[in-house]
Amino acid sequence: MVTMELERIKVGNLKDQNVKDEYVERLKDSLGKIKTYECLELDELWKGVLDPYEARSFGRISVYRKNREAQQDTKAIEAIERA
Repeated sequence: MVTMELERIKVGNLKDQNVKDEYVERLKDSLGKIKTYECLELDELWKGVLDPYEARSFGRISVYRKNREAQQDTKAIEAIERA
């Protein structure tokens, strides 16, 4: 839903700081929701495949990867804000 709204914002409108700020906030919210759903799906899939010890190990690795991806996404959003 949020992505559909974001797609409607024209690039020319991003020159207005208020529109740009709103776009960045919605983008952050949308990204957070996507990552949450990805985590839930991955966790459910791996629970059925791995034994409990391996699942815990995988959980630590996946949290590390998700944190790293979130940092990269934050840098991309900051680049949009600076533009």
